[in-house]
Amino acid sequence: MKILDFVQDGSLSMVRVLGADIHELPGCYYGASKVPEALLNFVYPNSLKESQITSTIEKTAKYFEELQLPYSWWSEISTEPSQLGEALQRKGLNAQVECPGMFLNAKDVRKPVQSEGLVIEKVIDRESIALWSDVLCKAFHFSEAVSKPYTALFEKAGFEGPFHHLVGRVNGIVVSTGTSLCTEQGGYIYNISTSENARGKGYGSQITYKLIEIAPSRGLILDSFGILIPGHFGLFQARLQRGEPLPHLCLR
Repeated sequence: MKILDFVQDGSLSMVRVLGADIHELPGCYYGASKVPEALLNFVYPNSLKESQITSTIEKTAKYFEELQLPYSWWSEISTEPSQLGEALQRKGLNAQVECPGMFLNAKDVRKPVQSEGLVIEKVIDRESIALWSDVLCKAFHFSEAVSKPYTALFEKAGFEGPFHHLVGRVNGIVVSTGTSLCTEQGGYIYNISTSENARGKGYGSQITYKLIEIAPSRGLILDSFGILIPGHFGLFQARLQRGEPLPHLCLR
């Protein structure tokens, strides 16, 4: 399976649960969560043909421009037509960096050394998800305009559904976060973050390991997390600037 298949399945599953509008064109999926964060508004090529590239770029760009939303265009560099990257660059995208990707068999994950004083808890209500959100949004430098609707979407999805949120506390203060999403296709881990003044102590590793550890209790077989798969994918982002046309950032 292509690396982007996992990325696409996980992201589509997440945005479906969060209530995003998802549309399909020949050779791609695209959709908007309505949150002004590029990673939650997306285009995923799906066996896109060279003859479809120009029309797909134009139609999806128009869609997001009309909504006034930043968005991301994901592409698996090793399998998509080379003309796709060239066409996106002609639209103003700039190649910045390659994103390596691989998948780890969960059986190979080693338990990290226990971080002193860290207590990991499940997010169970609005009060705890607000604390979860505060650490996460600061760690990812989300603006207030993004943070509030981002948190509201997860509240809407509920605390006993496919999402499982964790927080790590030290001396009663939330310092780290993590989320897993379980679907029929597999399990996905998101939202790993640590407060800036608490980094370098293994808290993120502890949260990640805990999410993997509880996977069987949520109906997942650890083998289903996959095997090591080398490869890399591109993330093309279009972000809004007030009063200006959409500038583009391309991560390849």
